[in-house]
Amino acid sequence: RPTPCRRYGLGHTSPWTPAGSTAMQQLMRFAIITACYWLVAWGTFKIDQASCGVTSIWIASALMVGYALHRPAMSLPWLLAAVVVAVTLNGTVVHGGRTDLAFLGGLINAFEVFAVCEVLRRLGLRPGAVLSDRDVFAFLVLCVLLVPAVTAVFGASVRSPVTDVPWMQLWIDWWRADAF
Repeated sequence: RPTPCRRYGLGHTSPWTPAGSTAMQQLMRFAIITACYWLVAWGTFKIDQASCGVTSIWIASALMVGYALHRPAMSLPWLLAAVVVAVTLNGTVVHGGRTDLAFLGGLINAFEVFAVCEVLRRLGLRPGAVLSDRDVFAFLVLCVLLVPAVTAVFGASVRSPVTDVPWMQLWIDWWRADAF
């Protein structure tokens, strides 16, 4: 007897759903996720323009990590692709048509989402799970300090050659925006 609901990629489909519906649902979810990430990223890029450096907080990746935790693991590649597309579109518009830098920024942000999701998966941290002191400490050190520090190295290295801001200041700003 077929189960009432199965997971395929980004969506939940019934075994009685017509064959083309799964792909269409995945495409629609991808478009919606990309648009939502784009909107949040656009807002934070506007802060970037006002400060002439790196945004003071980058909430878009945190929202994507939260979404990824509540979706099946098979959806992560689609979520990461949505991050790359959204940041590339935003970065191209905000940074004067530099699609190459915008694409690299998208890859950096997607890497950060992936790394945090992978750390959380390996630690066994799931929504609703009771956390021990060790779990909280591991989360803070790995997901709040270490992963953003590594992505800040990539981000500062990409942004430094095209701005007048020193590399170390870009690294600090990028890390702080992602860590908070």
